[in-house]
Amino acid sequence: MNHELSIKMQAADKYLLGELSPSERDAFEQHFFECPECAEDIRLGFHFKDNANAVFREEARPAAYRPARRDWFAWIRPIVMAPVAACLAIALFSGYQNAVEIPALRARVSRLERPQVLSSNVVLAPSARASVPSIAVSSAEQFFSLSLAVVASRPAERYQCELRPESGRTIWTVSVPKLDPDANLTLLIPTSGVPDGYYDAVILAVTGRDATELDRYHFAVRRQ
Repeated sequence: MNHELSIKMQAADKYLLGELSPSERDAFEQHFFECPECAEDIRLGFHFKDNANAVFREEARPAAYRPARRDWFAWIRPIVMAPVAACLAIALFSGYQNAVEIPALRARVSRLERPQVLSSNVVLAPSARASVPSIAVSSAEQFFSLSLAVVASRPAERYQCELRPESGRTIWTVSVPKLDPDANLTLLIPTSGVPDGYYDAVILAVTGRDATELDRYHFAVRRQ
């Protein structure tokens, strides 16, 4: 998932509300680990929840007793019911986050911090579609690594690598600090976001709004 798609589908809001499908949630989590803007949206959402909980705890403190005329139907008036409904909605959201989303997110982060065994690294050279290497990916692993042999290079403000399936639609973009023709460009690719099929890894030289394709690497992915 790239940033443009995340904004278009309001992924941050849907993530906080638990409205993303498992595949969408995995793709968005992979994205916001690399996107400061989306990570900040998630942080602010959690911060809002914590502040709301603090306000509710403050309002729950018993007030000084003041005798008043009983009005048994006051609680059903709209001016009272609206805040009550809002409080219930936020309480439900907070409970869901604490019970489901936050523990799941912490578990995923914990797994990423532990050493992992990756699929064997495959080195690709720019190739024609007549010869497409096949990469075996284990469904039990979160990532697989892919190395691109850098052949072409040119001066540019920055570089980027895009992954595109057969449809040609870019499914993610990663910035590349520099290109070294004497070294391979190694990518760590999330397994869940790359189903079986044919793909192109495209290296681009970007200056301003102009992007020039330097190399294209064709490969296929198949599950073991």
